Amino acid sequence: MWMSQYNVAITVDDRIILPDSRYSLARSYDKDWGLVINNVKPADEGVYRCVVHSFPILEKQVSLIVLVSPSIDSQMTSNNMAVSEFDDVTLRCHVKGNPKPEITWYRRVSGSDHQSLARERLEQTGNILNIPQITRHSAGEYICHASNGIEPSASRNITVDVLYAPEIQTMMRNMGQYIGRDSTLECTAEGSPIPDMKWYIDGQRIMDSWKFKTTNYVEPLDGVVTSALLIRNIDRIDYRVYTCDAENAHGTAQHNITVFALGAPEVIVEQSSRNMIVREGTEVDLECFASGTPSPTVTWSRDDRQTEIGPGTVTLTNIQGSDAGTYTCFAENPLGSDTLAIQIDVEYPPTVSVQPSEYRFSAGEMIEINCTVRGHPLPQMSWRKEDSTENLAVDISEVDESTWIMALRIDSVTSEDFGTYLCEAVNTANSSSSTIQLIEIHTTNAPTAAPTSTTTTTTTTTTLPTTPESTTMKPTTTMKKDNVHNPAEEIKATSPKPNNQGTDSPPGGENSSPLMRATFTPVLVFFVTVLAIW
Repeated sequence: MWMSQYNVAITVDDRIILPDSRYSLARSYDKDWGLVINNVKPADEGVYRCVVHSFPILEKQVSLIVLVSPSIDSQMTSNNMAVSEFDDVTLRCHVKGNPKPEITWYRRVSGSDHQSLARERLEQTGNILNIPQITRHSAGEYICHASNGIEPSASRNITVDVLYAPEIQTMMRNMGQYIGRDSTLECTAEGSPIPDMKWYIDGQRIMDSWKFKTTNYVEPLDGVVTSALLIRNIDRIDYRVYTCDAENAHGTAQHNITVFALGAPEVIVEQSSRNMIVREGTEVDLECFASGTPSPTVTWSRDDRQTEIGPGTVTLTNIQGSDAGTYTCFAENPLGSDTLAIQIDVEYPPTVSVQPSEYRFSAGEMIEINCTVRGHPLPQMSWRKEDSTENLAVDISEVDESTWIMALRIDSVTSEDFGTYLCEAVNTANSSSSTIQLIEIHTTNAPTAAPTSTTTTTTTTTTLPTTPESTTMKPTTTMKKDNVHNPAEEIKATSPKPNNQGTDSPPGGENSSPLMRATFTPVLVFFVTVLAIW
């Protein structure tokens, strides 16, 4: 008897008792009882027993090992997938086989046209492949290969698409062409999914017409798409900036190509750079690009080429108010020249100057004090008293485009007008002020002396006969010559007066004899003369 691995009788003597047509007996000799299993299956694996019902019973065990080539379970193996760039990716490969198959992972090399040998082996093994933060460069076809020495081996291809926004790869930035010729602009982009390519002029999409024709070509191996824009019979209006737009579900990318005329130079400066307002103390880059064939030389100048600054890109450092003006980019080649002007306006804070800082006036006087103001843009200027918020009436005169004189006038100053005054100026850059002191001069009214007349008088003494009428004394007047003290005159003025009632009159008095008066008079004159000299 043959007993199955499940201890079920398969044969008894020459008979097959198990209803399975795959079993049969092989008896090349009378003593041979070989069991034949056709089309063996994995389920047939196990321990079979050959039993002889003798006494004692004899038994022989035979182990059947069914070798199974590898197979991949599709239900438990990863399918093709699309992931976003920088996602973590896990690929699974479930394999069956006996003995247990060994799993190797491969990645199809880009551009190999899917040839079986053009693949790279990955370091990871096992039924799981992890790809952390996958990038677009890791996208492609991954291969799970299983083998256990039993042919055939098994493989499963898993395609991983990495999705990302488009990126422009073209290097074309400028295209020169003559009028009347045709030109083709090319723009190359990559992205996943493959981006849709469009062309624009000034924000308006270019549609196919007799003038324009768009053609897109996709590289089958790497998915790079190239878009070509044909411009027929170029005219001056066609010398413009053309925008290539690449778009997919993950984003957009744009690239500008400038079509310019071949021949004489053409200066290209962005519109936003043609009028600049800068702050004092900063720096400015003057950039100028020019088309033309042959390549033109580019120079910068200021104020109608009176001052040459330099070629190409020029940097103006520490900008001052004096740097404001018109700057011209000049491009020249043997076929011609072109210029473009840029206006630079410099803002700087106001400065205020009043000299001197103190003014002295008397009440009632008319005053005028000038304050010099400089700044740009035009400042708001005012004079006011320090303890008041009210601006005073002033006259403003312009010296030049950035300098003004502001005059404070008071026709008749009063005591209330004296004090501290502020000259102020404010613009968008900053503010400034200066103060002055208006000081009152106090005057004192002293008494005025009457004018003094100087008279010279000569006194003559005459000897007259003694008569009754001559007893009355004439008044004597003492005068100062040139307002100078004269002792002789003073003595004469203070001589004793005659007294008719007394007898003690000095010699030479009114009652003295003529001889005595005649003798006394020369002596008195001599004495007075000596005293005057002394």
